[in-house]
Amino acid sequence: MHLSTLQYSYMSSTNITFLTGGVESTRMRIAVVGAGGVGGALGAALCRADQDVWFLARGPHLAAMQDHGLRITGARGDYALMRVHATDQPRDIGPVSIVLLAVKLWDLEELLPTLWPLIAPGTVVVTLQNGIDAHEHVASTFGAGHVAAGSCFVNAGISEPGIIIQRTETQRIVAGMLTGVRSAALERFESACRRAEIDFVLTPTPIDMLWEKFVQLVPISAMTALLRRPIGAVRDDEESWTLLLRIMEEAVRVGRATGANIAQETVDRRLASMRTMPYHAIASMATDLMRGRRLELPWLSGRISELGRLYNIPTPANDFVCVALKPFAGGERMPLIPAGRD
Repeated sequence: MHLSTLQYSYMSSTNITFLTGGVESTRMRIAVVGAGGVGGALGAALCRADQDVWFLARGPHLAAMQDHGLRITGARGDYALMRVHATDQPRDIGPVSIVLLAVKLWDLEELLPTLWPLIAPGTVVVTLQNGIDAHEHVASTFGAGHVAAGSCFVNAGISEPGIIIQRTETQRIVAGMLTGVRSAALERFESACRRAEIDFVLTPTPIDMLWEKFVQLVPISAMTALLRRPIGAVRDDEESWTLLLRIMEEAVRVGRATGANIAQETVDRRLASMRTMPYHAIASMATDLMRGRRLELPWLSGRISELGRLYNIPTPANDFVCVALKPFAGGERMPLIPAGRD
């Protein structure tokens, strides 16, 4: 059948391509799993770029989104999305082209089996977790052909239910297919991100990319959590900065032992980045600690210590971080010790 003004063809269960006036326009169906700071900020940007975005969320934040939409404030400007698609049931969403997986690592084991309603033959799950292990968990559930190991650079959080505050202007995703095979869905997503003013980089070496971020994330997370202070305070104190460097050096040695290609140029670039970060930048693990939330410690310094033992590489700085933060790792607020009697 030929239509002179609108010709369409059903490309897959997750994507429809329209040809209007001879110009192709693709609107992707995207599921953002976890609508916190990272997922909320990225999903909102994609909504504004006219993508078909669905948020999988829970609790008061979900209720606020369903009742009042989603509001974004901060460094990238203030705006409100009065109506958003938000649910706590994957079956309400159905098959999608892209799953942006923006939950914490500890949620994956229980969450992943529930996400099958989102998966179609061409669906790509983009992992955005801190650490170096998320892609393995996703691949073991859905198969490596569905997985793009990814990393994101978004400094944002929930200020109150239904409201996301973004502390810096940057929205960046770097991702690549685990199998190395070209993915049409991931390439279309790259275009969608460009329209949303999200800096998307498609990498052929996603595991090296994860380690490149990891060797910066581990020391920043450790030191801002230990001090309960932002990175600027870490830089201002010589002893604190020296400990940060030792934590980073151990992460680099361990990463290279696993086979990751961590060039000295990469290390220098990451170190320069930490030297020039805004004074008040602080890692999510530090904010989680100060709010009495569970910590990603086992997947950060804990993972370096674990791999160090496996490859017989000493990691005393990261071992210290694990000991110092272990009492808080489960999210407990430590009670004050009552004064003893004389």
